[in-house]
Order: sequence, then structure tokens, then C-alpha cells
Amino acid sequence: MYKRVKQTSLFALGVGTLGYLYHRRHPIYTVLAEGNHNETTKISSNQQGSSLDRPALLSQNIPDQQPELKLRQVLVMFRHGARTPIHLIPKIPEVNYDSQFLLRDHQASLFPFERVYYSSPEKMADWSNYELKYAQSLLTGGVPSGVLTSYGKDQMFVLGKKLQRHYRDQLDMSTYNPQDTLVLSSNIKRTVQSAQCVLAGFFGKEELNKFAKNHSPVKIYVTDKKYNILVPDTDVCTVLRKANHIGMFDSDTIPGFKSDRLAVEKQINDEREKNIEVVKEIQYRIDQLCGTSGIDSCYRAPTSQINNHHQPYVRDAVLHPLIEERSRAIQRVGRLWPSAMSRNANLAQVITQNDMKALVYLNRLEVERLGGGRHSGYRFHFYFDPNPYFYNEHLCKEVYSNKTQGALSSLSVPIIWKQHGKMIEAGINERNNACQCQVTKDGQNKNVQTSLQESNVEKQRQPCTCDRSEMSFFQWYLKPTFVEHDQIGKTIRDEVWTSPVKYLEGKTKFPDRWDRNFNFVFVRDDLIARVTHGLSYPTDLAKFDSMITDRAITMLYCAMAGHCLDKRVVARLCAGPLLTAMVDESHKVINGKQQARKLCLYSSHDSTMCGMLELLEIGDNKWPPFAADLRFEIYQDVNNADYYVRVLYCGKVQRILGQKEDLLRWSDFMKVAKRCLIHENEYRDICTLEVNVQQS
Repeated sequence: MYKRVKQTSLFALGVGTLGYLYHRRHPIYTVLAEGNHNETTKISSNQQGSSLDRPALLSQNIPDQQPELKLRQVLVMFRHGARTPIHLIPKIPEVNYDSQFLLRDHQASLFPFERVYYSSPEKMADWSNYELKYAQSLLTGGVPSGVLTSYGKDQMFVLGKKLQRHYRDQLDMSTYNPQDTLVLSSNIKRTVQSAQCVLAGFFGKEELNKFAKNHSPVKIYVTDKKYNILVPDTDVCTVLRKANHIGMFDSDTIPGFKSDRLAVEKQINDEREKNIEVVKEIQYRIDQLCGTSGIDSCYRAPTSQINNHHQPYVRDAVLHPLIEERSRAIQRVGRLWPSAMSRNANLAQVITQNDMKALVYLNRLEVERLGGGRHSGYRFHFYFDPNPYFYNEHLCKEVYSNKTQGALSSLSVPIIWKQHGKMIEAGINERNNACQCQVTKDGQNKNVQTSLQESNVEKQRQPCTCDRSEMSFFQWYLKPTFVEHDQIGKTIRDEVWTSPVKYLEGKTKFPDRWDRNFNFVFVRDDLIARVTHGLSYPTDLAKFDSMITDRAITMLYCAMAGHCLDKRVVARLCAGPLLTAMVDESHKVINGKQQARKLCLYSSHDSTMCGMLELLEIGDNKWPPFAADLRFEIYQDVNNADYYVRVLYCGKVQRILGQKEDLLRWSDFMKVAKRCLIHENEYRDICTLEVNVQQS
């Protein structure tokens, strides 16, 4: 037994000696962490794409002595966090983006900051035109398009914590110092807020609040209008505009795209047409019952009934079951009532663009006949999905005949406007002032019947003097009138309500996202937002999921990386200005300038990230995910002052521009990166050049 142990010990000693002699001839290269000069890590040369905390020196000219690398600077470009969609799928019902759930403040990221132009830090920045456009494009629930969500803020805070864990001690940045940190963002809210969350994750909000209290609010710089290095500027650059147009709006010219697009559109349209055919079949039975006289003359056995809102109305035992069946079938079509109303020739003269913004949420329309006596006439019920413009999900208007002595004029449930509905309300007031209409007073909607009564308590209103051509839809809804003067109500009752499917053909006066052509990038945008936030996925598109993703990626790389034009030219114009700015920041460190920063954060978009990956030749032909980050780590050899650079994408080491090494000498990096850099004057010159289409 003792001999076996002794033999094992001798064997272990021999293996250890051989290992020692091997490593004496093959030195291990180290990175010096601040305050921990003995920590070493060995990394093999074939670990491309691995997640590493310490770089290996693999330069061709390996020095005899063991280099000691110290981290001097980190530059991080990142895409913003998860957001609401900018585009929606045409002819597919929207999902509800609940503002109370999605737009909560991120408590761990709250600190005072100011947004200033990078070239003019003394000037507070106005929001870009992109941001102003997003603010006007509202989704169901009142959330603007393209806004950073609570989940997106969490993503960016986590990224900040990750950067803190990797770099804060190595860079000696336990406290916030604006001389050490640059934060540059595109001038769009979601990227500014993303930068805010990353900063809070790295330094902690307590440290940032402390700095703001003792000095001034933290500065988040935004790009200048004339030379935007964080967004591919298709407004300024003709070449980028051409590439973007081919990729995003003329993709049918790419082989195979048109047939795929038509296949998906056919699936959506066939499902919609199938549901419309059901409505038409029910409408046929109604027409057979009523003949050419219409629904209003089709009451064969009228009886007085009470509806779900505790209101009396006249019901026909044969007609109304058919109408209710038709109503259920219409709800499966999606936007049938808004489509029919906007395409009716008479209503199209009345409905304004602001009206249409709210009417697209109309999911059900009902018309009821009222009994005799002083209240003979009609009642209109308008049922809405949750929308950004008013709180009511049900609006009701009663219009009475003036043939009966002492008859009241019409009553309407007051509209309880949301903030974004103020523009519709302002339009109504402006038109009222022009034609001297009196409107229903605001009040609480306790229930329909009491609201209708209370809105008419103070005074008996007289019909408006407005001409129909001057009237908007919601102005008509609120204005007092009688049946005999109500041409708009008559059109709704006798035309749209009687046979809505007759008005689905032709162009609408105000086309919106529902009426757009199918676009793979736009569809993917909607789908990704749904999946990211746990919302419903349209079953009609499930079998096309892979196709949509692949085609959208092809379009993105065509538009932003030049796959349909000249890759080198388009990618350089797209991401070259940002790469040049990052290299300029690193030169400050390498040249020992006092204004050199240790940490540079660039808050950007998927389009810029796509261009940068293509420019560095590390594109993986995937869409850059939310919170994707690209890092440039700048190291110095403390023995001979040589500098090195390492690049990581989403935490994985990348070998850029065809190089075979994870860690490049700065001089070697500049040799290969030189062709990627571009300064403003050259950028403007190239942007005016003619480039040829190169479709595969």
C-alpha cells in the first residue's frame, strides 16, 4: 500500500515538473486589475466568440518578457432597451399596450440630468423630429409608438450593472466624474432614457444624485441635427436614403420577396374575407326579410323592451336576432364599422382626420328605435376598444322627433377626454365657435340613462345652425338636433347601419396603419414588441414566423449595411462616423491628453448597430436584440507603453476585419480600421455620389 502511494506521488511530481518547464518556455500573458496585480488568466487562441473577462495577447511579434496589460478605457455602443412598436401589422387587430403597466418609472434609475447638444453643451436640446412624430402616433392604451417600456428600462439597468461588474474597479471609477465619463445618445427619448438607466446601473442612483446635489445635473449629450453619428441620416445622405428605400420600400425587387409577401397577405386577407362572407350571408337574410325598404321599415311584430343599459327601445322578434348575429360576426372582422363609415360618401364629408384617429377604435355600432310619445326617435350606441383619446368605452346619443309637442332635442352621453383627446375637443370647440353651436356639458358617466338626463337638465337646447359640411363627426355626436334635421344620423341609420358591407370597397379618406401594404420589417416590429412584453401573437402569422424574421433581416441589412448597393460605402456611411468618434476618444488616451475619458457610452439603435457589425465584418446575420452592446476595450502594456484593443459583441470576443487575433495592437488595429473611418467633410462628399444597385 505504501509503495503504491509513493509511486503515485512520484508520478504527480513528474507531471508537475513537466508542466512547469512547459510554461517557462510558453509565457502566460496577464492583465493587471487595479489593486490585484497577481491575478492571471490563460486563454487559448481558438476561443473566438467566447465570453471572456481577461484578454490573451496573441500578436505575431510576441515579446520575450511577459507583458502586463492594464485597462485604460472602455467604449460601449448599445442598442436601446425594449420598446413599444413603431409599426403595426395591417389588418390585424392591435394589442392593448397598458400605459400604467408599461410606462412606470424605473425607481433605481431616477436622478437629475439634463439633455444638451454635444457641440453646444450650454444649450438645452429640442427633441428630434423623429421623437415628435412618435409622440403623435398613439397605440391602444394611450402609449406612444417607439417608447422605452418598463422592461426595456430594466434591461438597460442590468447592462449598466454588468459593465460595473466588469470595469468599475479596473478603471477606478467608484464615483461619478464627468471628466472621466462621456454619455452620448441620439436625440430620441428611448435612447436618452436607456443611457440614463445604464448610468444608474454603473454608478448607482445615490452616487448620481449626490453629484447632482453638490454640483449640477448629470449631462447626457445628444447628437447634433446637422451631423448625426448615432442614427443613419437618410434625410441628409442621398446614398443612405437610396439604400433605405430599396431595403424598406422597394423590397419586391429582391428575388423571392414578392411571392413571400403575397403569400402572407393572402393568408391575412383570406381569413378576413372568410369572416366578411359570414357577415354578407347574414346581411342577405336581413335583406330578404326587409326587402328594399330597409331595416327601419322591417318591424313586423314590435314590442317594447329594456336593453342592457336599462333603456326602453322597440324590438322586433324576427329582425333583432338577425341583427345581433350580424353584430357578433362583424366583431370577428376587425375595423369593419370604421372602414364602412369612412368610405360612405356622405360621412366622408363629415369625418375629420382627428375624428378618424378615435373612430378606428369603434368595434360595435347599434341603432335602436325609440317608442312613441314625447320620446319617439332613435338611439345610437357606439362601443369602443380602450383608446388614447377618451375614457368612455360606450357613447350613446338619442335623437327625438320634433313633431310631438314639447319634444326634447337630442341627448348625448358626455365624452370624458384623455390628455391626447384634447386635440379632438379643441377642434370641436373651434367649429362650435364658428357656427355658434351649444354642446352637451361635461359630467360623470354614472350610467347611460342618468348621464343623458343630467346633460339636459339646465336648459332646453335648440338645434345648431351649422351646415353639414362644417360639421365633424364628434361635433355631430355632441350637438343638439331633431330627427327631422339630422342628416348625419339618417346616413348612419339608413345606409351604414342598414348594410355596412356595401361600403367596404374603395379608398378611405384618411388611410392609416391598417391600410398600409404588408412590409416584413414593419410586421416583425409589431411581433417582437408583442413577444417581448408577453402579449398575444396573431395566430394567422404563426406558420410564417421564420419567413418573416429572415426576410426582415435581409431588408435591414440591405437598408443599413448596403447589401443591395455597395456594402463598403453604405456601412461606412451608416456607422463610420460613430466609429471615427470612438477612435478619436481612444487617441486621447493613447496620446496622454488630459481630457481623455475612461468610459464612453453611446446610446443608439438597431440600424446603427447593424451598420457597425457589417463595417467591422462581424455581422452574424441576426437582428441586433434590445440592449445589445458592442464594446471596445483599450489596454496598455505597462512595461513598454504599447496599446491594445479588444472588441466584444454581447459579451463575446470578436475578431474584427478578418483578423485572426482576439487582442490587436493599436497600430495593427488602425491599419485595418483606417478604411472604415470617415470624417464629416468626406461623409458629405460621398453622400452625394451615385451608387449602383447590387441585388443578389
